[in-house]
Amino acid sequence: MLRLLRFSVDHPWQMLLLVAAVSVAACVFAPRVRLQLDARALIPVNDPSLASSDQAARYFGLKDMIAVGVVNEEAGVYTKETLERIDRLGRKLARVEGVVAGSITSLATVPRMFIEGREIDTRPLLSQAESVDAETVERVRRETELMGLNNGLLVAADGKAAAIFAEVEEDADRYSLLQQMRVIVEGESDGGDTIHLSGTALAQAAVGHSAASDLARLGPAVVIVLAIVLILTFGHPLPAFVSLLEVGVSLLWTCGLMGFTGQSVFITTLILPVILIVIGVSDDVYALNEYFTESRDASDASARTTALNALGRAKNSIMLTSGTTIVGLLSLTITPLEHSRVLGVYGAIAIAFSALMTFTLVPAVLVLFHPRVMPKRFRMTRFGAREAVARTGSFVRANPRRVVASVLGVALCSLMLATTVRVDDAWVNNLPASSDIYRGDRFLNDLLAGTTALELMVDSGREEGFLAPETLSALGEIEDATTGLGYVGAANGIYGDVVRLNASLKGLAYREYREALKEGRAALTREEIEQSLLLIASARPLTAGDRLDGASRRSRLTVLIRHADYRRIDEVLKTAAGASLKAFGSPERVVAFGGGWISYLTVHLLVSGQMYSLAGAILADLLLLSLMFWSVRSALLTIAPVVFSLLVVFAVLGLANLPIGIANSMFAGLACGIGLDFSIHLSSVYQRNRALGLTDVDSVIRALVHTGPAIITSAVATVAGLSVLMLSEVAPNVQLGLMLCVSLFVCSASTLLILPGVVLWKRIRNDHQEPPVLTSFIDGTPARFGEYFVLWARARLGASAVQRNSGD
Repeated sequence: MLRLLRFSVDHPWQMLLLVAAVSVAACVFAPRVRLQLDARALIPVNDPSLASSDQAARYFGLKDMIAVGVVNEEAGVYTKETLERIDRLGRKLARVEGVVAGSITSLATVPRMFIEGREIDTRPLLSQAESVDAETVERVRRETELMGLNNGLLVAADGKAAAIFAEVEEDADRYSLLQQMRVIVEGESDGGDTIHLSGTALAQAAVGHSAASDLARLGPAVVIVLAIVLILTFGHPLPAFVSLLEVGVSLLWTCGLMGFTGQSVFITTLILPVILIVIGVSDDVYALNEYFTESRDASDASARTTALNALGRAKNSIMLTSGTTIVGLLSLTITPLEHSRVLGVYGAIAIAFSALMTFTLVPAVLVLFHPRVMPKRFRMTRFGAREAVARTGSFVRANPRRVVASVLGVALCSLMLATTVRVDDAWVNNLPASSDIYRGDRFLNDLLAGTTALELMVDSGREEGFLAPETLSALGEIEDATTGLGYVGAANGIYGDVVRLNASLKGLAYREYREALKEGRAALTREEIEQSLLLIASARPLTAGDRLDGASRRSRLTVLIRHADYRRIDEVLKTAAGASLKAFGSPERVVAFGGGWISYLTVHLLVSGQMYSLAGAILADLLLLSLMFWSVRSALLTIAPVVFSLLVVFAVLGLANLPIGIANSMFAGLACGIGLDFSIHLSSVYQRNRALGLTDVDSVIRALVHTGPAIITSAVATVAGLSVLMLSEVAPNVQLGLMLCVSLFVCSASTLLILPGVVLWKRIRNDHQEPPVLTSFIDGTPARFGEYFVLWARARLGASAVQRNSGD
């Protein structure tokens, strides 16, 4: 690194041209990066958890669904205008590019299956060949209730809402699909009906649009905030320019590498550039602090000498902080989730590029412009950092026992509260409350059967198994068990279809006939089952997608869950497994798949991944610090503020009952990487002072005086930059920004307390007395901490010379 630094200060123009050339090449490949919207892509293709569920999805040709809700709170949906609108919406939906035309399911497409004379009428309930009049409206109402279709699946029990479902082609452009659907809704906005949109495919597109909009707004905002902070800090615009330039180049190179390797980005990590800008600037604060300090203390030195001495002195600590940040990001690769792996790998690459720019591009620009500031002005522009360090040092010196005891007490309480944190997520929850998809999803969950579909494949265990009455009845028991849960809106499977058809053919109400079958007062024969399946196939399935495989061995059961979360899906899975054990003698006959299962599995993997990645990051950083300081004790003291801050954030989440989701789950790895920078700089100077022969107390006080203002300044810049995330429209981004800000604030504060507190407390414990009054380095007279700092600052030039002569 020193060779690159010397080359950069000796040949600044050549270095700038080299950086520009690589940046141009990156610009060529960067546009090739694609945004991945599919939720299934979050989990690796070869993940063993998805092997059986992917096979089940292939059996039944599963596709993403979209839902359209038609609501009329006053007159209900059984009116001429509303039924015509449902029919019209279905036909418009079938013409939308990306929608499977034959998959439309609504009151306008469900077959009647009633006997008229000697023939079975398989026309839809709302036939397109007839005009809708009062008689048709009444017939549709009567037959809907007889067939049990007012269970919330197609029509609400109170008749106030109806649903239209459609499948989406796998390669459909979801952005275009969302736009087309919004045009249809706008065209049907007249009258007393309200139209709502929902479904995973539309939610994914809406989240992608919101995330991209966030990036377009928050990217410039974080640049402006950081520029203001840096200008106020150093009293000169060049530090802001050079720091943001190097971070921008680092991000450009990373995007170019992603495009070159064909790597896609995910919605959940689209905010990553904003975070990486803040991380990159954090390290630059320490480098620029050394440069301006050197420029002030050696005002007659050349630009080359100033940059070489300053950055050479900061080299070790910056490389170590960059290394720990990279370790924190790489820890995310331990999780099974693909978005975390991409974030970890390419985030680490971006930080590596940023560290490289700190010792190449930054010194080249500094040499060319050689900015200088007035000493008085430089001292004043630190947000009160020096005064805060003086007060903190005085408090720690006077109360070391209290500091250590308080930290341990808060950590213990936080640990207990952290166990109450829950993990949950859903695509629609990532949308702003003002989104039409978010509001539509709320309405459909409140008024109809729900929008989260948990697909279950039930294996009878033999060919033509579900043609046998007892086996089909066992499938019905699983349907009944899941619908018995209060939040399950409906369970739709082949058993219900067969029962519904036979009830129609017998002129009976669906619910009464199903109850009779359950109680043994009626029975299905194999001939009736086979005839029913033949009639259903000749007409069309009651819902989109096949319900039975070609061999009649496996059946698909769709369970609709209202306001689904991890706990509810987990309970449905356990209930289905219990019913399978009772009916088939094995819980493994039921295999989950589909959108609800992907959501559940993603959260499940998130829990285990967070545990492993966080533990891996802490252990790796601990090993790295132990090797760097050659002391496990020093490594533990250095990493303690980070662990403490993470515990505090988890405790806050537990108290506020806020869940950890896919997007905000990366906070732990990021906080571990960024927050460790504070304590590394303090510990590095502390270890350096001890190597110079100073006592523990003098070493830690000098370290606090030297690095404390820079730590506070860096914390202010970092928290100010990350606070921009709280302006996001996407709730998880707001939570991520808040979690990072709280974590880094606590980490910076505890850094100034833990190491000095432990060192001073150890001195009291060893000497059985209060630490001696500190004396100045000039004449040995007693001084309070604030006076000590002033006297030491006056001797700063001499101390800098001692440090340079020591070869640091």
